[in-house]
Amino acid sequence: MTVRLDKSARKQPKPVEENKPAEPDQKFDLSKFKAERQNQMFSDVNGKSARRGPGRPRRNETFGVVRISEASRGILNSYKEATKQGSQSDAIVTAIKTIYENNLLSPKEKKAFEALLAVKDIEL
Repeated sequence: MTVRLDKSARKQPKPVEENKPAEPDQKFDLSKFKAERQNQMFSDVNGKSARRGPGRPRRNETFGVVRISEASRGILNSYKEATKQGSQSDAIVTAIKTIYENNLLSPKEKKAFEALLAVKDIEL
């Protein structure tokens, strides 16, 4: 007894459709993003500016962040108070000027320091 299978009765796989890459509704535009971010930062909320900066700005300067250890911060604040400086920035600049003006740098260090100041277009 032989059993014959009817191959036409088997399930046929569904045809696979071509996958098209998805297109975003909007493409990222850096200039548009910057403009929106600026509007968001400076928009008024209840009559007050929504932008918050690092403390109270002084003398129309821009600020950056320098990471130092807590012990170094204590030394810096002690120096600031002892020399009656208005800010940590003033204390640092005064200390560096003192070192530079009293020739406490080696000639090689002094030359490198002057070159770096010249590159950044800063006068001491």
